[in-house]
Amino acid sequence: MADPNYFWDSCVFSAYLCDQAEQYDIPSLEQYLDEAKAGKCSIYSSSLAMVEVLPSKMVKAEDFNAFVEDFQGAIVLIDATPNVMALAASLRDLPYRKHQSNRVLTSPDSIMLATAVHMADAYQTPIDEFHTFDKGRKPDADGNRTVPMLGFEEWCDGFTDEHLVVAQPVIDLTRRMPVHPAPQLGLANAPVQAEEQPQAGP
Repeated sequence: MADPNYFWDSCVFSAYLCDQAEQYDIPSLEQYLDEAKAGKCSIYSSSLAMVEVLPSKMVKAEDFNAFVEDFQGAIVLIDATPNVMALAASLRDLPYRKHQSNRVLTSPDSIMLATAVHMADAYQTPIDEFHTFDKGRKPDADGNRTVPMLGFEEWCDGFTDEHLVVAQPVIDLTRRMPVHPAPQLGLANAPVQAEEQPQAGP
């Protein structure tokens, strides 16, 4: 079996680098990072993460570049190509709706999702799991409630076949919180948010 490929949303890097141990399962993140260093998995993300994780908030690295360089290729940042940006725009443009509520997909989230989807076609590197903590609870800069990455498919009510052509690759991504399935001995009781069930299409 091939080693797994994970895609980390910027909020996962932020949780680790800013040591948000009271909110998130940092031991799981450390275990994923240790496995990446040992060549047991690969971690990918969009280079957008470099903008979203502020150096002044970091406690585990001087800056994002220093953090990535320390992993010597185990963490790979993907630049947003024109194809990725075009897909991100199409994702943002979808009419997200659940029952009587409407929401928007933010630009950063659309770029993250588009990059993960694009990995298989552009780099022959399918993503096994997309890791995020995003449940869509925080409004965007304009005060709008946002489409969550965990539960994305729940906001596709009434999508036409044309809409689903754009949304289905995201729906099919296995999106989950980065809680390690086999925690190292002694880390099993680490603080952790309630685990989400894997989010994927039928």
